[in-house]
Amino acid sequence: MNVTVRLEEIAHVRLGMPFKTAINDLGVEGKCYLIQSKDIDIEGILRMEDLARVSPPVDPEKHYLQDGDILLRVRGPNFAAGVFTGSKTLPSVTSNQNAIIKCKENKVLPGYLHWYINSSLGQNYFHRMSEGTNITKLSLKILSDMEVKLPSLDIQSDIVKIKNNWEKQRDIHRRVVDNGNLLYLKVCFNLLREGD
Repeated sequence: MNVTVRLEEIAHVRLGMPFKTAINDLGVEGKCYLIQSKDIDIEGILRMEDLARVSPPVDPEKHYLQDGDILLRVRGPNFAAGVFTGSKTLPSVTSNQNAIIKCKENKVLPGYLHWYINSSLGQNYFHRMSEGTNITKLSLKILSDMEVKLPSLDIQSDIVKIKNNWEKQRDIHRRVVDNGNLLYLKVCFNLLREGD
């Protein structure tokens, strides 16, 4: 049987690190990777390929992300969330343009909460409650008060398996379409050259 709980009952919610100056990629001089809002795509996938390397003005260690942390864009128009699954070689932090949602153990699975936040249930709540006219945003209070339908851990696990399976199928489909686009363009250009 599902229960309805507030997000703060099942997860710790906080903002990422504040950066008071423009963010500059320091390359090999950077102490950690920085995940910005632009690194979370609209489908809730964290794009880790081209992260900036930064050296924050304060000790970043207490801000380091851990596996399973959910990063939510708190400025609209898109409130997509991604799950952090580890960095390449350095620790990672996120800016205060993202909220960090850390699931409480034995309460909720990160994969389920990620799915719920990105589903129409979570997104409808965010759009109803977001503040601002041109650039919408979510406060930590609004986020913490979000109601979450919470099934048993077994059902959460089943939803996560279905979500993961669909994401794999979607990625395969995208690669097929991308390869098809390349092939079709090559064939068309070859035909065009034959006409010269």
